[in-house]
Amino acid sequence: YLVPASVFAEGEFTDPKVIFSYGNRINGYNGEDLRIVVEDYTVYTHTDNSKYYVFECYGITPSQVGDAVSATLYGSFGGETYTHVNDDYGVSSYCYAQLEQSDSKELKTLMVDLLNYATAARVYTGYKADEPVNAGLTEEEKSYGTTAVPTLENHLNLKQAVIAAPTASWKGASVVLGDTVAIRVRFAVESLENVTVKAVLAGKTYVLDSSSIKSAGNGEYYVTFAEMNAYQLRDTVDFTVYRGSEAISNTVRYSVVSYAYAQQNHTSTKLVALLQAMMRYGDAANAYLASK
Repeated sequence: YLVPASVFAEGEFTDPKVIFSYGNRINGYNGEDLRIVVEDYTVYTHTDNSKYYVFECYGITPSQVGDAVSATLYGSFGGETYTHVNDDYGVSSYCYAQLEQSDSKELKTLMVDLLNYATAARVYTGYKADEPVNAGLTEEEKSYGTTAVPTLENHLNLKQAVIAAPTASWKGASVVLGDTVAIRVRFAVESLENVTVKAVLAGKTYVLDSSSIKSAGNGEYYVTFAEMNAYQLRDTVDFTVYRGSEAISNTVRYSVVSYAYAQQNHTSTKLVALLQAMMRYGDAANAYLASK
């Protein structure tokens, strides 16, 4: 949501914030709209040097790609609070607009594969399953979508790197299909004192501290890693448990595609369809970036 910075120039409105709301029947919201208050913003400078405040709405699940999102801008002036309600907009609105406006075959494929992924997510979760997000596609637009079954590979390696006498051991790895696609790894260790988990993705190291480590019971713990972008579903992530600066576990390697590989013969056809649609979307994102 872009707001002209001039609206909040000196002597004008202050304390900008945006409240986003969209339909959410997941996670116990019982049909009520989920409200997200966003007070932080970045500054975007247009080519004509005009500046805008950019407020971003996070937490939209694949199932909610088709949901309309309303954005209400708040500002203070003279001790009073004023609001402005923007027209509803959603991720699917953007997808359909790009299909009409873009000349890029790769972008059109990405948009259609995203709409198909969102539709498969609705079927899998049961959230508005009778309202497919891809229902508005024309026959020509459908033709841009990927239909081939994605190639799947398994990167799971519990001993990607080995140390002498590890005091923490890996117990499993999986993927969480929630607000975003995330990898979850589980490990056992006697004490959590000064323990962190380091994750390496595409050469960048992420440190998951004690606030990210959750109990799984029976002396086991897990961390959830959600830093992958759509184009990184085939990228490997290496996890190592540390105590202070010392590694106390072997390194485990995993990827999102490894989970899709492990579940490809699952008895739930809805899950299999979802994972295939997810990988098509990720591959389309990769192809689009490569085309730019």
